[in-house]
Amino acid sequence: MASGGSRRDPAWEHGEQIPSNKNGSICKYCRLTMKSGGVTRLKYHLSGMDPGNNVLRCESVPTEVKAYIKSLLMNKQKEKAKKAHVMEEVRAELRGELIGSQDDSDDEGIVYPDENMTLEELREYRQAIRNSKEAQWNREHLHKVPNRDGPKSDNALFNLFHALRGAIN
Repeated sequence: MASGGSRRDPAWEHGEQIPSNKNGSICKYCRLTMKSGGVTRLKYHLSGMDPGNNVLRCESVPTEVKAYIKSLLMNKQKEKAKKAHVMEEVRAELRGELIGSQDDSDDEGIVYPDENMTLEELREYRQAIRNSKEAQWNREHLHKVPNRDGPKSDNALFNLFHALRGAIN
């Protein structure tokens, strides 16, 4: 089996795996032997699109094969970029943020315990609310994942409220 994939990769039609080396390949057109990198290095060799300039280009590959391998690489790059964007959106949602937005619009409707709170107290209170929302989201959506922090993490807002209340009185 090739590194990072299987023999099902369509690029293997244009190369051979080295029998004694699961990460090695041999180009079917110029017979170049690559001892590492698997099918990915073979694709870079055939397409001439090596981002790190670490692989020799195949001068014998037919033009249509070269174009096909380039399209495989470009599609893979697009899939990776799309997946990275989706993962960042999920992470941002878990943090209670919107990508590209740094305002406090998610804090609308919050009732503050004291109108005379300092700026630092407001920040701490908002962060406690965000932590509480995140904990609630986790309880609703990640109920199969055990809570490693214990019950204290769910009481962050309660503890902060009472700390602020005590500081005010």
